[in-house]
Amino acid sequence: MTTSIYVDDLSYALQKIGLESRQQTSAEQTHLAQGDLSFIELQKGLYLHRADIIENSHTSSSAILPAGFHVTVLLAGTVSFRVAQKRYQFSADKEPVAFINILNKQDIFTRFMQKDQHVKKVTLSCERSWLLQKVLNEQACEQIDSQLFHSQNVYVTSLTPSLLQQIKILANQEGDTHVLAPLLLEQHALQLLHEVISQFYHPEFTPTQAHYAHSPIQASESKLATLLVLLEQDFTLIDIAQQLGVSISTLQRNFKRSFNTTLKQYVKIKRLEKARKALLIEGLTIGEAAYLAKYTHVGNFITAFKKHFDITPMQLIKLHRSSASYGPK
Repeated sequence: MTTSIYVDDLSYALQKIGLESRQQTSAEQTHLAQGDLSFIELQKGLYLHRADIIENSHTSSSAILPAGFHVTVLLAGTVSFRVAQKRYQFSADKEPVAFINILNKQDIFTRFMQKDQHVKKVTLSCERSWLLQKVLNEQACEQIDSQLFHSQNVYVTSLTPSLLQQIKILANQEGDTHVLAPLLLEQHALQLLHEVISQFYHPEFTPTQAHYAHSPIQASESKLATLLVLLEQDFTLIDIAQQLGVSISTLQRNFKRSFNTTLKQYVKIKRLEKARKALLIEGLTIGEAAYLAKYTHVGNFITAFKKHFDITPMQLIKLHRSSASYGPK
């Protein structure tokens, strides 16, 4: 059964596997897609992503990915994404295609969606730290780093019959309710990962780099997406400016032009919104919420909170408690 997928659904699914993300949508574009979408944590650091969707709008979704090895088999449709300031596009209009995205360090990944585009794909991801934990000794770790993680690259890989068989099993196993189904899913995922990584150790294997493109407009869009995600991660302005390759003054000026507010005010509001959520959803105390919002004095936090939300933190908490949980003053 297909379902409607909204911005909050995607953000929550990515958050569950430890990825912070941001979707570039307007208030009227919160409906991202229709279909089946899942992110499964098979092990800590090993993830399976499945999608069989009809995209509903022209938008983008950005996330900070850790260093890792990501293999995708596109079974239908076209996908376009940007990573490490390069934009890639793959199409399975004629036949399925497979590609590998290797990150040797944390980086921003932005996926561009197209209205009415049908996309069916399976992605298996393992973090570099997870892979290094699986090898026997330090020498093996050095070999993996030199063989796989020497740089950031996207490669096209051949889709062998055995690889395609594993992918089809992973893509279609969602309805299996058997008690041991998760073990079987993990088994097929590990077999697929082993087959793909083993290619890099074959003496006659030469990886084929995927074609990529640069565009001034797209690069600007990518920088904006990167900026918003980095702000959510509490990077300093100096760090953000360095990652985007601009000066702090240029960063501040461009942000004010795009959002009609200052970076300082934007960060302040986002921290207050995060604190409000923590008070209601996570059960933090007012002092803990103030610390989360980077306030050293609780009084200053309460004043800023009241000014922005027109209600104090305590009044907000009481409004969302049941009447039986507190009495009159």
